[in-house]
Amino acid sequence: MVLDCITAALIIIPMGLGMARGFFYIIVRFAGWLGAMAGGFYLAPITSDILKISFVGETVYGALQEKFGAGADQVAGATEGLPGILSGVIGTAAQNTAESFAQTLGDLIMTVLGFLAVVILIRLLLIFVIRPLSKASKNGKIAFPNKVAGLIAGGLEGLLLAFLFLAALIPVMHMTSPEMSASIADGLKFSHLAGSLYDGNLLLVILGKGI
Repeated sequence: MVLDCITAALIIIPMGLGMARGFFYIIVRFAGWLGAMAGGFYLAPITSDILKISFVGETVYGALQEKFGAGADQVAGATEGLPGILSGVIGTAAQNTAESFAQTLGDLIMTVLGFLAVVILIRLLLIFVIRPLSKASKNGKIAFPNKVAGLIAGGLEGLLLAFLFLAALIPVMHMTSPEMSASIADGLKFSHLAGSLYDGNLLLVILGKGI
């Protein structure tokens, strides 16, 4: 329920902004997110490689090796909490040893972290370009077709934000306490909107190719 509410808010708020401020305002914001994600996809392999040799990588891989070192039971439980769209890649590792599964899962987490880091950094830098452009559309009456176009563009932006949020759940779920991990997994299992988007997260299709 909580994850559904957060996911719905991430989609509805940009839709409301687009309808209130018009197509131009929201399309500039949407283009900023698209640009940030394009940079994230391009630089994620480089960023993840840097993270792997840093203390972040040591912490992540060490924690996963310790977590799944006990054997197949922990591996089976972990695969249930991963997006369905990645089940083939992760399932192959799960059929091997717990060590190889921990390595594959660690690679996924580092790729997601590298991607998110680049997206956030680029988006923050783009604020200085986007804000002046988006402000230009705040004044004046907005026609109904402009509102509808803004609503649609806002929905697309919101969907991207929801995918980003749900991708971030992967490292959160596997690097927190067992209680928190179980809570998130149960929340996704019994949710409707969040669970569907998590299992079909299109961002992970591209990121998963680098694993």
